[in-house]
Amino acid sequence: MKTDLTEKLKKAGGAIGNTASKVAGGVKSTKDDIADNIKNKKLAAKQKKLNPLFPDEYRSPDFHIPNLIVIADDAVRRDEELCEGAIGWRNIVQDVEVLYLYDEFAPVSGLTFIPEIVCDSAYYVDPHDKKRFIRVDYLFEWSQREKLAELSNIAYCLGADRYSVELVDKRSKEVDDEENYGAAIGKGNKVSSAFGIKKREAYGTKSKSLASVEFTEVRDPVEPELCWFRNDKYIQELIKQRCEQHIKMNNIDIKLSGNDYATISQSTSAKVDAAIAKIGIKGKAEIQASSREEHSHIMVFHLEFKKRGLFK
Repeated sequence: MKTDLTEKLKKAGGAIGNTASKVAGGVKSTKDDIADNIKNKKLAAKQKKLNPLFPDEYRSPDFHIPNLIVIADDAVRRDEELCEGAIGWRNIVQDVEVLYLYDEFAPVSGLTFIPEIVCDSAYYVDPHDKKRFIRVDYLFEWSQREKLAELSNIAYCLGADRYSVELVDKRSKEVDDEENYGAAIGKGNKVSSAFGIKKREAYGTKSKSLASVEFTEVRDPVEPELCWFRNDKYIQELIKQRCEQHIKMNNIDIKLSGNDYATISQSTSAKVDAAIAKIGIKGKAEIQASSREEHSHIMVFHLEFKKRGLFK
């Protein structure tokens, strides 16, 4: 009888031992799961903070390239395992989305950088070409050059004998007493000043010449390609009159407001300025100040046509 009791106690003890072992194993497994979970959460948080950009995502048709790009040295994150194989990263700086693109990837990114690719420099998107980016400290000089080149081409294509572009600060006192854009076109194809300001000196004295060219050869008018001024109704009408209606002209002035042909809006320029300051880009781009100045200017586009037949 005693032997039976002893055997039963042994069996009971073994069962308790096995159960305790299982419980202990279960506790260990739970601890491991918790540890793995914590580790994964930390990795996910770090991944989100680093926000690396990989080639497949960049080349996806759904990927939107931010308007502000900073060329970065890939050595900055070379030792980050989560960034292995990345071509850069993205971040939000002062409410502006910024793409940090590694300098070694920039030449094969499919983007054009003007004037050239420089590490630790910021570039803003061309308002007319989402694949072209302009270095921020060169942005307004570049846009003015582009506008002047387009005006030159317009004058040449329309057969003007001479053209000039004058930059006027519209914050100076204005005493305009007449504006007759397109109103001077009369019967018999006679044109005195189809799009002009009656007196150019009406803008005041704060002005400077940006361009002045005289063409020597006689040219038949052809329709010019437009970019910055493609939506200007006066330029559109001028092209129509010269190229389709073959109207003879004398002198024409067209007023082009900086508000209408701004490189960047003033509200956006303030955000970009703040972002660049936060990033710590070398040199002062002064985007906001340059934008404010651009908005305050008027360009007067002056064209002259000699009194001769339209077609040689």
